[in-house]
Amino acid sequence: MNMNPVKARLAKRGHRYNGDLPRLQKKLWKAVEKASEIMATGGDDTTTLRAIHALAQVTGAFIKVVETGELEARLEALEAQKAA
Repeated sequence: MNMNPVKARLAKRGHRYNGDLPRLQKKLWKAVEKASEIMATGGDDTTTLRAIHALAQVTGAFIKVVETGELEARLEALEAQKAA
């Protein structure tokens, strides 16, 4: 039994992480803008409803990415403070 699984989780996460949050945040924001643009053009009802749904989905993901980025920054600051 592993008494401290944090190191194993961090190592596992490091292997699968091949992007960065700011880039993802920019891509998600472009998706928000595009969905908003499609919604604003006033096409048929089906297209508008799909754009609304896409906007709701991507804004949820965007919020999570922003929160994660803020938490990572706070965690790094705490780790640096502890190391000093």
